[in-house]
Amino acid sequence: MGQQIPSPADDLPPAYSPPTVPTQTQSHNDDDLLRPTVCHDTILGGRPYHSLSSATRATSTVTLWPEYSQDASVLADFIKEHTSQPPRPHLSIHGEHSDSGGSKNNNSKVADFDFKIDLTRSVIPHEDSADWTYTSCVSDSDGQKAYRGGRWRSRSSGPSAPSGRIALPTDDTELPADTDLEAGNNDIPSETTSEAEIKMWSARFCNDPAAVKSFTITRTLSNFDYDVLRRELTGHLRSLNYEGTIRIDPALLGSRVTVYSPHWINKLRNNAFVFWACIILQLWILTWPVIWLLEKRYEVVRAQWLFSRTRFEHTGERINEHSVRVIRHTTYAAGKDEMGVAEMWAPVVRQAAWEKKLDGCTLVEDEILALKARDVERRTRAQTGGNEWVERTQAVMGVARGLMGVPGGSITTGGRGGWGRDRNNSSNGSLTVSTGNSRWSINL
Repeated sequence: MGQQIPSPADDLPPAYSPPTVPTQTQSHNDDDLLRPTVCHDTILGGRPYHSLSSATRATSTVTLWPEYSQDASVLADFIKEHTSQPPRPHLSIHGEHSDSGGSKNNNSKVADFDFKIDLTRSVIPHEDSADWTYTSCVSDSDGQKAYRGGRWRSRSSGPSAPSGRIALPTDDTELPADTDLEAGNNDIPSETTSEAEIKMWSARFCNDPAAVKSFTITRTLSNFDYDVLRRELTGHLRSLNYEGTIRIDPALLGSRVTVYSPHWINKLRNNAFVFWACIILQLWILTWPVIWLLEKRYEVVRAQWLFSRTRFEHTGERINEHSVRVIRHTTYAAGKDEMGVAEMWAPVVRQAAWEKKLDGCTLVEDEILALKARDVERRTRAQTGGNEWVERTQAVMGVARGLMGVPGGSITTGGRGGWGRDRNNSSNGSLTVSTGNSRWSINL
């Protein structure tokens, strides 16, 4: 009997302590979970963009720093620095249920967990990322539809713009005419944007005599399927017997940065009090048309980052008279596909939901490592059985947790297990406690 006590702790499931996995590999996996330690993406005078859309507020930044719109060299350096840094893909994970509070007319939403995770290092390589990014600028008369210093999107810069295309001195190619600057392009051209191109657009913007003007830089993440992460992480959350509503929303932080000229109109439009006053008092009906008439917009630079790249190899084998067999090869920037990213984050997401994290903030390094360790410990304890005293203790703790609304309780209401279900007047049922072969039910 003395030898049976330590046996559950010694016989850990292979999924949690594989002897063949070296420590260095585990450390690398943990690094992929952490947020970037160094960020050179500095924006002088940066502030959140005011919008009715929470997604737009989270992903967009504005600045009215005077030198950005007055000194072409300063703006060019800012563009090069900003496009060399990747955007920050995040996932917002939220769980909630409805609670009537005993009233027929009251049906409020109660949050069970609410937190965010930063996927940047999980989907974008830490080093040597130059092969997975491309910065493009529109050129004069290239046919791309973009804001080129006017009120409307246009396919040319107008008669006042210098003639000629913007390209590398040794390059004879340009983007296809049907390429949309804002739609993204999965096929990255081999050429890179030269400093001369960025300097040319910077000078054109700074020399524009318009008092109200803006220059927007866009960053995108291509070939990444958020739906795979949403589906897989939802499955892991359901494995906790969670019965509430799960919402997993992606956000690409830093996807848009807009430089505004320091005109008083731009200062007012980016003032939180003025913005919301215009919305509440319906003054936007007058102010927004005026801004649209006065503003000259530039949206000509886009930095595109790839999560994966696919190439096709012709085998020479003919399938039929009109087609041949090809092999598809897909490589991933961070060495893992969407399923791999989801499985890597699953322990952290499970434990954060289990502990009811409700601050709505992005998990930081200490939290991530601690949550991952506690998930392993919790799942190991859950698989420990055969001890009647332990089962009775867990049952009592489950009752207490259930009564206090803490997840993990072994309480079922109305004959159903789990936590986070909607609560209303018709949810009265039974309180069921099970330990081994014993089962008690109390009518509520």
